[in-house]
Amino acid sequence: LDDVRESASNSGSDAPVEKALGPTGAAAPGAEGGQQYMLIHHTRNTPTKQWHVTWENAFRGVTRMFQLFFDIIRSLSGAEQAWAALMSHMESTVLQGSEKVAMAALTAVKELLIAHMGALPRNFWDSFWGAADRAITAATQSSQCDPKIVKHVIKVLGEIQALPA
Repeated sequence: LDDVRESASNSGSDAPVEKALGPTGAAAPGAEGGQQYMLIHHTRNTPTKQWHVTWENAFRGVTRMFQLFFDIIRSLSGAEQAWAALMSHMESTVLQGSEKVAMAALTAVKELLIAHMGALPRNFWDSFWGAADRAITAATQSSQCDPKIVKHVIKVLGEIQALPA
C-alpha cells in the first residue's frame, strides 16, 4: 500500500493517456486522413485516475486479507503495527485520495469492523478512532479536501458509532 499511495500521490498528470494508433484511411483519393486514437473510459483516462483506481483496489484487497485472516493476523507479534499501518492508509485515502478512493477505503474498513465486531481488541478500536479523528480534523481544516469526502467520512463514522457493541 505504501508504494501504491506514493505512486498515486506523485502521478501528477491529468493529461489524457489515449494513444495514437495510426492514421485513418482516406476514403477517397485526395481526402485527408487523421489519427485514430485508442478510446479509454473517462474514469481511467489519466495517470492520476489510473493510480487512484489501483490504490482503491489495493486497499480493498489488503482490507479483505485482514477480514479473511483476522484471527491469524491478530495472533502475530506485529498485529498491532499492521493494524496501525492499515489505519494510517485509511487516513491517507481521506486526505490524499479521490472521493472514490476515500469512500472505498472507508466502506472496506467499516465492513472489516462489522465482521469482527466482538473480536476487535480495544487497542484496535482506539487506533481506528484515532485515525478517523485525525483524518476528519485535517480534512475539515484543509481547503483542498473535497467536501463530499468529509460528508462521507462523517456518514460512515456515524454508521460505525451506531453499531451495537
